[in-house]
Amino acid sequence: MTIRLHTEACLYVQNANAWDPGGRPRPKHIKSIFALLREGDYRYPISVDNGGVCASDAAGKIVALGYKARNFNVSDRVAPTSAKYHQLGAMTCREECLEWLSSIYGPTFNESSCKRINSVAQPHHSDSKTASLSWRAHQAQTSNGLVYGAYRARSYVVACMRGSAHRDTHANPPTFIQKEHWRYQSMRKAELENNPDVFDLSRRDDFTPEQKDIWRSAGAIPASRIEAACQAYAGGRPLSTPVVDMPIFEHRDFPGLQVVPGILPPETQVLFTSCLMHRDLADPSHKINLQADFDIRYPPKPTSEPLRFDNSFFLRDRSAAEDVLAPKVPDKQKPLNNEQFLYTKLRWLTLGEQYDWPTRSYAKHTTPFPGDLSNLVTGLFPHIYPESGVVLVYGAKDFMPVHRDVSEQCQRALASFSVGCDGIFIMAKGEDDGEGESMPRTVAIRVRSGDCVHLTGNARWAWHAMARTITNTCPSFLAKWPVGTPGATAAEEKAFKKWRGYMGTKRINVSCRQVWD
Repeated sequence: MTIRLHTEACLYVQNANAWDPGGRPRPKHIKSIFALLREGDYRYPISVDNGGVCASDAAGKIVALGYKARNFNVSDRVAPTSAKYHQLGAMTCREECLEWLSSIYGPTFNESSCKRINSVAQPHHSDSKTASLSWRAHQAQTSNGLVYGAYRARSYVVACMRGSAHRDTHANPPTFIQKEHWRYQSMRKAELENNPDVFDLSRRDDFTPEQKDIWRSAGAIPASRIEAACQAYAGGRPLSTPVVDMPIFEHRDFPGLQVVPGILPPETQVLFTSCLMHRDLADPSHKINLQADFDIRYPPKPTSEPLRFDNSFFLRDRSAAEDVLAPKVPDKQKPLNNEQFLYTKLRWLTLGEQYDWPTRSYAKHTTPFPGDLSNLVTGLFPHIYPESGVVLVYGAKDFMPVHRDVSEQCQRALASFSVGCDGIFIMAKGEDDGEGESMPRTVAIRVRSGDCVHLTGNARWAWHAMARTITNTCPSFLAKWPVGTPGATAAEEKAFKKWRGYMGTKRINVSCRQVWD
């Protein structure tokens, strides 16, 4: 992909302290430039030259760091002619710059692995604001197969990444699915209930013949397999809920997009939630979104007794002073009490192979995936050997933006389980201006508690998003959680009552996938 500069969304940050009065850089500030890029999640390199670094975030907002240039009107152009680019010194910042680029493109990115393969003239913008800039493109092939392009305008160099279409972890999604994402976000709840474009597979019997033709049967998961997997997950205890064969539905126009409605019985959903939010959340080997900014005092290690949840954050008071999460940089963050942590600030938890959100890649060290969850997933889907799981915790106004799951080095299917409130899941294929097979298409699915979205084939790499959470839709057997936690003692149940109704406001999604072949 070629990175497009969004001039209407630019942000210029002048790092004035990085320069001495003579216009030369202060070396002690160079590392802070790259630290700012990491902290702000500016993962799209735009400019890397002797004058400084410019990068964009996923939304197209641009930050320029290290330049000695007067303030300019960002609506005029990205690289103003009034900017004075001073020599930062290639040797001065080369190490920090390569470290930053390697954090984005992987450890195989280095100067020695690049080889220029050609040079061609390349226009960049057609609008009058930037048409005056003359650009020249240079392409380089790295040892890991990625192709990088560099565009030069006077002393301004733009670096971008080109890769295979479905493996580019930093590609921007097509406009049409972003518009659909916004449409469902802003839609009233009453409109969602009767919207024919939103498919609720739990009510497929009520579909029109045309809708049934769109969502076709792709087989079924036998009741015996579901019962065996769920009983094993519960430590061998028999299920109290009758289990039936669960049909698999696949979308006609999105091969590989499959939905298994209600695959998890109610009691399995309660246990599933308890294992994730009591045990796994309290395990410091599993990363959460707050670890980088806060010192988290984890509960003591649990007993060795299986399925005992005696090490939970939910056993603490909502606002006890001794349980406050202290910020690592006090002048940037405020302390969080337990209620703020669990209700408003907790966004995600990673299981097993730890997914790194800033680099959109997996670490090379092994973190054990929870054995009982692995057995449950493989018991239901024998072709999946889960090595990593991303647990997303949604509140009433939370959503997941449009993205693709392309970081895994494995072609295996992905199983995504939901518990709690309903959500609107959307998927897209095609291009903005595509025709025929490339014409833009989207599908919206209402995902309910206990459902599983199974992605395989081309659907595994498709653009998708969770557009919204639908409030007040959590099933009654789960809405009071953590009240009702399996195996809780009287003292623990008393503590859990302080958090009564937590899941009534939440939606939890767990996507389990194999990372390595």
